[in-house]
Amino acid sequence: MYFYPIIFIGAFFLLNLTLAVIKAKFTEEMNNKKEQAGPPKKKKLDDAPSSSEDEDLQAELLKDELEHIRESKNMSPRSKENLIKKIKIEHLIQRIDQTLEKRDVEHRIVEYAEHDEESEKAL
Repeated sequence: MYFYPIIFIGAFFLLNLTLAVIKAKFTEEMNNKKEQAGPPKKKKLDDAPSSSEDEDLQAELLKDELEHIRESKNMSPRSKENLIKKIKIEHLIQRIDQTLEKRDVEHRIVEYAEHDEESEKAL
Protein backbone atom coordinates (compact mmCIF):
# COMPACT_ATOMS: atom_id res chain seq x y z
CA MET A 1 0.00 0.00 0.00
CA TYR A 2 2.85 2.40 0.69
CA PHE A 3 4.08 1.92 -2.89
CA TYR A 4 1.37 4.19 -4.28
CA PRO A 5 2.66 7.38 -2.62
CA ILE A 6 6.21 6.48 -3.64
CA ILE A 7 5.13 6.08 -7.27
CA PHE A 8 3.29 9.44 -7.30
CA ILE A 9 6.09 11.31 -5.53
CA GLY A 10 8.70 9.76 -7.84
CA ALA A 11 6.71 10.67 -10.96
CA PHE A 12 6.26 14.23 -9.68
CA PHE A 13 10.00 14.50 -8.96
CA LEU A 14 10.96 13.19 -12.41
CA LEU A 15 8.52 15.55 -14.11
CA ASN A 16 9.97 18.55 -12.26
CA LEU A 17 13.50 17.43 -13.06
CA THR A 18 12.66 17.14 -16.76
CA LEU A 19 11.06 20.58 -16.85
CA ALA A 20 14.06 22.11 -15.05
CA VAL A 21 16.47 20.67 -17.63
CA ILE A 22 14.32 21.92 -20.53
CA LYS A 23 14.13 25.41 -19.00
CA ALA A 24 17.90 25.51 -18.42
CA LYS A 25 18.64 24.56 -22.04
CA PHE A 26 16.13 27.08 -23.36
CA THR A 27 17.63 29.86 -21.24
CA GLU A 28 21.14 28.91 -22.38
CA GLU A 29 20.11 29.04 -26.06
CA MET A 30 18.40 32.43 -25.61
CA ASN A 31 21.52 33.87 -23.96
CA ASN A 32 23.70 32.52 -26.79
CA LYS A 33 21.38 34.07 -29.36
CA LYS A 34 21.52 37.45 -27.60
CA GLU A 35 25.32 37.33 -27.46
CA GLN A 36 25.54 36.54 -31.17
CA ALA A 37 23.20 39.40 -32.05
CA GLY A 38 25.44 41.92 -30.30
CA PRO A 39 24.34 45.32 -29.01
CA PRO A 40 21.26 46.87 -30.56
CA LYS A 41 21.98 49.24 -33.43
CA LYS A 42 20.78 52.82 -33.14
CA LYS A 43 19.85 54.99 -36.07
CA LYS A 44 21.50 58.34 -36.48
CA LEU A 45 19.12 61.25 -36.55
CA ASP A 46 19.31 63.72 -39.42
CA ASP A 47 18.61 67.40 -38.89
CA ALA A 48 15.11 67.08 -40.34
CA PRO A 49 13.98 63.49 -40.89
CA SER A 50 11.10 62.87 -43.22
CA SER A 51 7.81 61.69 -41.78
CA SER A 52 8.36 58.09 -42.93
CA GLU A 53 11.84 58.04 -41.34
CA ASP A 54 10.37 59.52 -38.18
CA GLU A 55 7.63 56.86 -38.13
CA ASP A 56 10.22 54.13 -38.73
CA LEU A 57 12.33 55.46 -35.87
CA GLN A 58 9.31 55.59 -33.56
CA ALA A 59 8.37 52.04 -34.53
CA GLU A 60 11.90 50.83 -33.83
CA LEU A 61 11.97 52.59 -30.45
CA LEU A 62 8.61 51.04 -29.59
CA LYS A 63 9.90 47.61 -30.60
CA ASP A 64 13.01 48.06 -28.42
CA GLU A 65 10.92 49.20 -25.47
CA LEU A 66 8.55 46.24 -25.79
CA GLU A 67 11.48 43.81 -26.07
CA HIS A 68 13.01 45.31 -22.93
CA ILE A 69 9.74 44.75 -21.07
CA ARG A 70 9.48 41.16 -22.31
CA GLU A 71 13.04 40.46 -21.08
CA SER A 72 12.40 42.02 -17.67
CA LYS A 73 12.72 39.45 -14.90
CA ASN A 74 11.24 41.44 -12.04
CA MET A 75 7.68 41.54 -13.43
CA SER A 76 5.00 38.90 -13.53
CA PRO A 77 3.87 37.73 -16.99
CA ARG A 78 0.46 39.32 -16.45
CA SER A 79 2.04 42.68 -15.50
CA LYS A 80 4.28 42.50 -18.56
CA GLU A 81 1.32 41.81 -20.83
CA ASN A 82 -0.71 44.66 -19.32
CA LEU A 83 2.20 47.10 -19.64
CA ILE A 84 2.81 46.04 -23.25
CA LYS A 85 -0.86 46.59 -24.08
CA LYS A 86 -0.79 50.00 -22.40
CA ILE A 87 2.30 51.09 -24.34
CA LYS A 88 0.84 49.88 -27.65
CA ILE A 89 -2.38 51.81 -27.00
CA GLU A 90 -0.43 54.96 -26.09
CA HIS A 91 1.62 54.61 -29.28
CA LEU A 92 -1.55 54.15 -31.33
CA ILE A 93 -3.15 57.24 -29.75
CA GLN A 94 0.02 59.22 -30.47
CA ARG A 95 -0.04 58.16 -34.13
CA ILE A 96 -3.73 59.07 -34.40
CA ASP A 97 -3.00 62.51 -32.91
CA GLN A 98 -0.16 63.05 -35.38
CA THR A 99 -2.37 62.01 -38.29
CA LEU A 100 -5.12 64.37 -37.16
CA GLU A 101 -2.60 67.22 -36.80
CA LYS A 102 -1.29 66.59 -40.31
CA ARG A 103 -4.81 66.55 -41.69
CA ASP A 104 -5.65 69.77 -39.83
CA VAL A 105 -2.52 71.47 -41.20
CA GLU A 106 -3.32 70.32 -44.73
CA HIS A 107 -6.88 71.60 -44.33
CA ARG A 108 -5.61 74.98 -43.13
CA ILE A 109 -3.21 75.20 -46.08
CA VAL A 110 -6.04 74.52 -48.51
CA GLU A 111 -8.26 77.11 -46.80
CA TYR A 112 -5.43 79.66 -46.86
CA ALA A 113 -4.78 78.99 -50.56
CA GLU A 114 -8.49 79.35 -51.36
CA HIS A 115 -8.70 82.56 -49.31
CA ASP A 116 -5.59 83.89 -51.05
CA GLU A 117 -7.08 83.14 -54.49
CA GLU A 118 -10.32 84.91 -53.54
CA SER A 119 -8.45 87.98 -52.34
CA GLU A 120 -6.43 88.08 -55.60
CA LYS A 121 -9.65 87.92 -57.63
CA ALA A 122 -11.09 90.77 -55.63
CA LEU A 123 -8.14 92.97 -56.55
